[in-house]
Amino acid sequence: MTALGDELGWEQHRLAESMRAQRRRVEQALGSRPITTTATSDDGSVSVTVGLGGGLRAVRLTPCALGLGAEALSRAILAVAQQATARVNERAHVAISSTLGPRTERHMDAAGLSYDPGLAEDHGLTDDPLGRHRQAGGR
Repeated sequence: MTALGDELGWEQHRLAESMRAQRRRVEQALGSRPITTTATSDDGSVSVTVGLGGGLRAVRLTPCALGLGAEALSRAILAVAQQATARVNERAHVAISSTLGPRTERHMDAAGLSYDPGLAEDHGLTDDPLGRHRQAGGR
């Protein structure tokens, strides 16, 4: 092999090892369980659990929610799902950018993991040990 070929081979090896190390740091930052967040409406009638990017995991409705009517119930579910999505995507941004650096945020946004900081604000939501969020003092 030529000196240039040796150098390119070494650079490729170094880059691959760097990528493996970054992947391990991200996995450690995110933990071994899926990242999910549960948000609950102010009145407690609608709870939505989402994964990264807003994939629905669960929707829980109380009898009170069922009495809202189709239009109001639809709006309530969407609002709570948007809040949960903002929170879970914000958590991913924090975990990954604190591990790999802030320039990764642009890539996360391009991958559909953007969030509205106003929706991600902690409006009475608290972390539970499983990494979900729930209405303080309740659900």
